[in-house]
Amino acid sequence: MKRAIITKLDENHFEYMANEMEKYYDPFSFLFIGPTGYYVRQISDKFSEKLGKTINRDAFRVINQYVVETLKLNNMDTVFFDRDFFKAFIASQIEEYIKNEKDDEYLEFLRTVSRSKGILNYILELFEKAWEIKVSSGDFLTPYYYEINQLLEKNEKISKLILNLLNDTSLIMQKSGNIFDQITTYKWYVEEYFEEKKKNLVLSGFFDIPPILKDVFKKMFKNFENVYFYVWEQINDRAFNQLNDIYNFLKSEGFKIEETIPHTLKLKDKTKVTSYKNSIVEIYEITGKIKELLINGKSPNEIAIVVPNFSIAKQFSEKLTEIGIPNNVNLQSKLSESKIVKILLQPIKTIYYNFETEDLLALIESPYIDTRQLTIEKIEKFFREFRMLDEKFSKEKIQEISAHIKQLEEIKDDDTYQDRMEKIEEYKVFIEILENLLNLLEEVKNGITNDFITWFIEFIKFSIEKFDIFTNDKYLFEIKEEKNALIKFIEVLNNLKSYNLKINSWRTFYKILTSIINVEKYRFSERKENAIDIFDITQARFVRKKFKFFVNFTDAFYPNFDINPLILNVLSDPNKLRSFNEEIERRNVILSLIFSENNHISFPHSTLSGEPILPSTYATEFGEVKDIETSFYIIPQASKIYSEFDKNLYKAFNEERKLKLNVEWKSSLNVKKVSHSLISTYVNCPFKLFLSEKANVRNIDSDKSNLYIGIFYHRVLKRYFEEVVFELKKLVEEVYDEVFIEEFFQYSIPKSINIENYTKKLNEFLMHLHENVESKNIYQLEKTYMTKLRGNILAEARIDRIDKDKDSYTIIDYKKNSKNSDMGQLLLYDYIFKSNINKDFETTLLFLGIEDRKSYKIKRIKEKIYYNYYKSEKEIDYDIYLSWLDSILEKLTSGDITPIFVEQNNVKPFMMYLKDMGFKIQSKKRFCKSYAVSCHFYEICKNFEIYNNVKLVEK
Repeated sequence: MKRAIITKLDENHFEYMANEMEKYYDPFSFLFIGPTGYYVRQISDKFSEKLGKTINRDAFRVINQYVVETLKLNNMDTVFFDRDFFKAFIASQIEEYIKNEKDDEYLEFLRTVSRSKGILNYILELFEKAWEIKVSSGDFLTPYYYEINQLLEKNEKISKLILNLLNDTSLIMQKSGNIFDQITTYKWYVEEYFEEKKKNLVLSGFFDIPPILKDVFKKMFKNFENVYFYVWEQINDRAFNQLNDIYNFLKSEGFKIEETIPHTLKLKDKTKVTSYKNSIVEIYEITGKIKELLINGKSPNEIAIVVPNFSIAKQFSEKLTEIGIPNNVNLQSKLSESKIVKILLQPIKTIYYNFETEDLLALIESPYIDTRQLTIEKIEKFFREFRMLDEKFSKEKIQEISAHIKQLEEIKDDDTYQDRMEKIEEYKVFIEILENLLNLLEEVKNGITNDFITWFIEFIKFSIEKFDIFTNDKYLFEIKEEKNALIKFIEVLNNLKSYNLKINSWRTFYKILTSIINVEKYRFSERKENAIDIFDITQARFVRKKFKFFVNFTDAFYPNFDINPLILNVLSDPNKLRSFNEEIERRNVILSLIFSENNHISFPHSTLSGEPILPSTYATEFGEVKDIETSFYIIPQASKIYSEFDKNLYKAFNEERKLKLNVEWKSSLNVKKVSHSLISTYVNCPFKLFLSEKANVRNIDSDKSNLYIGIFYHRVLKRYFEEVVFELKKLVEEVYDEVFIEEFFQYSIPKSINIENYTKKLNEFLMHLHENVESKNIYQLEKTYMTKLRGNILAEARIDRIDKDKDSYTIIDYKKNSKNSDMGQLLLYDYIFKSNINKDFETTLLFLGIEDRKSYKIKRIKEKIYYNYYKSEKEIDYDIYLSWLDSILEKLTSGDITPIFVEQNNVKPFMMYLKDMGFKIQSKKRFCKSYAVSCHFYEICKNFEIYNNVKLVEK
């Protein structure tokens, strides 16, 4: 008997089918067939629960699983090739075709295919459908199969490739009678399998039946006395057009089907559509709703979140975990996206692509190089400095760096001593890194030339044992995802080894492997019982839940027109296939909505930066959109606190004990010696001095070019006035080579340009100097003076030039630009110099700008200081400066390191100090960040803004 039973498409379907099973179930003479594992498992679970005892689970099967198990049971020596084999087979065959192809145009096509990431999946899809068409006997083809069949008849490059693969597959199958794949297993079942008739066959859940399955079903109908085909009711929606094909197939097989009026879906009654400000708010709100459901007694396994991709699944999973909700991410990620897989393949990739800089840097940054004491930014800088971006990496490059170190070590002590010592140490660490890198690559080069797969598996085992993150238990939770990826990767390698592909070239194996990992996937985490399920739309379509949350339901994801590009480009009418794909996507969405009692569709209406986002057209079709305006962004409302982290944030910002910075800014700076530079750093921001001197925080990306230019100018001017110089340019050339020792500055083009530029600027400056310096009697050049301050603090002044005229002196300080002038610097120099001369005199204090050729002048006559304010001369008592200096030294020695962004800071530069006292003087404000220029430690201090009473000083 053949009977077609029309069944309703609603959320009670699985309970209905479980009840129906009671009519037919017999542990030994019954078979239930469904379309997917999720669908079959839900019916068998509910039937077992209803029956109240253990059932024969083998009687409930997915169609492809049933046929394969039947084959293996009846042919014990069968070798079954699954999709993994065909991924490897297709990838290896393409490489073989490349070797033998003579047609240049087709060869270029094959090479493009071989290099393209992810394209293997599209080829495999076309191949499987074409193989199915070839093996099946069906006359009627659905639109997708029809287009593929048409493609095979065309003179296209992709058609040629698919046909070649089909022929090679047929040859393999013919040579060995015991090798099968999914399609030939179906063929075996249809043409060769014989079984005694069983009593009851029940089929349910199908929305389409591919050609080969029609042949299988026809055979199955003959092997059972009673066949019950539960067919979905006709639905008045384009998503269910393919049901007509099933109805026609059943009629042709002798099933009687009652004519019914197509049913109209009513989804709006149980579907809410909500729009949120952005994705962060959406995550907070949706996970909050789920937490409320659990608090109100709902079970986690009654709830599912439906996501468009793996990335969004992880975001929701992390938030659910944070608020203490167990969850299962049922989506899978590509192996090529796994960090550990990328790391393990990186040495081979580096050799394969002939030591590209990007690959070398990736290796250095990986756990293979465990001696890395330099930041990757610093290493990149050294790569540029030693021309390693353009030249091939080799041992000779290490010798070149060693020679450069020797050159630096031979330079006599000078202004650059400290900087040179730091640079030499960095170069030595860099050499150590490069040596370790070379040793690793040499080891890999020796290994890959043998049995590639066997060697690689051993190499992975050895490497993992060395990686601290895999051997240290404290990282156990953080790397659980990567461990799953590693297990799957090893499985892929073992499969490749078992296929015995007869490939000798490691390069070919590497290309095959990279093709496979771009399509092979792994599970994010192990499955937990009684947990929230996170699905994609194809998984969710046959899953019954009380609550489903469809998140990020935007136009970018629904519908998803992921059409095989290899076939799309050669279709006469691509819109037909797009329309067909949209119908399938729409059907998946509708089914997911149907098999749920309560649906919540949500989407962010803007990005984090404010750009608008369009919702899916399905969102407005299946429900009324409600826009939720949420005032909170990062800090949640009291009613929406579900984690310890959110609780602490809320307390910090909203309760009486607000998050305020309340610390005593004190540290033992242990200052024994001061200079203008140290005092200037301190008065501009005491905390900056603490970070640089006490905490020893180094700015790894600091640009020291201005430092070297300043040293260069000072050295040229000192020698110019010490020696009889007839040709300034020659002196500039000599000093340039002494100061600018880095590789870049010694290249011929920048060197010649710089020398011309500096010579011109110095000539112009010397003219400016003669116009502004009244005295021509040079007393000292580049002289260092010292004295004691506050009893035991040694103060040092290195003065560029001192001129003497009877009982007066002129103290000159050269500046690259006079805008950096600081009255306090000149007064400190005058005080220290005066202490050394030990008699009273008048002093002219002069800043001279070398590049801007401007000057800044003050005078000290007895106990008065005279300075210009616009066009008028102003005066202050000398004691004011001495009082300021004493107060600064007192704060410095007491360890006051209060930053300028804290209200309590009262350490100020001298000119700002004067202005605050009411004197008319030009004084610059202090900023943590001014336009594009910021303090070296700006990013560190920015973290203090989590406190309510802290705001960095910005312009």
